Amino acid sequence: MKWIFFVFISILLIQCKPSSKLLEPKQEQEAEFKILSLNKTPCFGRCATFAIDIYNSGLAILDAKDNLSVKRGIYYTTIDAATLSRLKSLHSNTDWTKVNKSYMMNIPDLPVAHLNLFFKDSLKNKFVRSNTEASPEVESLIQELSQLAKSEQWTMVLKKDDIIDPNMMYELLQVNIDTSKTIESLEKAFEPYGLKHTRRISQFMNFWEMTYDSSKVDKYEILVFLSRYPGVYSVKFNRKLELRE
Repeated sequence: MKWIFFVFISILLIQCKPSSKLLEPKQEQEAEFKILSLNKTPCFGRCATFAIDIYNSGLAILDAKDNLSVKRGIYYTTIDAATLSRLKSLHSNTDWTKVNKSYMMNIPDLPVAHLNLFFKDSLKNKFVRSNTEASPEVESLIQELSQLAKSEQWTMVLKKDDIIDPNMMYELLQVNIDTSKTIESLEKAFEPYGLKHTRRISQFMNFWEMTYDSSKVDKYEILVFLSRYPGVYSVKFNRKLELRE
């Protein structure tokens, strides 16, 4: 009987022992890698004006300016697998050394498409501008990315009023995270971007002021990356206080 009791207690202790995995710090997330971008300039008519960035993971970031279905602002979405596969195929399976850098006509009214392709080996990066018919590969990518900008369901992270606000402090972020998360775990996850806290904004909330390394990540990118991260309730840029007279 004593032996049975001893075995029972041993099993109970093993089951109640905290898992070592719960004590391990969260590993940093893999840094997003931009593979494509398209910037469409204005024309004298009602041309869609925007900049869109596509990342290897399927993330898309849109800087919507004029003549789109969404209002002026910064947005993000996740591209469906089929579309991402087509974009990656054109990106990786084309010999871009044989594609011209410029397809331009001397007509000032025409909108210009600036198509940029990025590779792990930056020496292979390709930058193409066009306001007329270009090579089939360039035309396909411009059409695909333009359609994405016009048709995808987008989530806004920054509105027009904030973009043009002269008091916006883009170097400082206000980040509100779940109370079950620690600020150290968030910094660890975003270590590739140099994310660091400067102070706690509220002693009653998990609400922090943070900085990031602008040489490693763009201001709109870090806003989107944090907005999508599990456990982050809200993130926005800090703003200078306007003194009352």
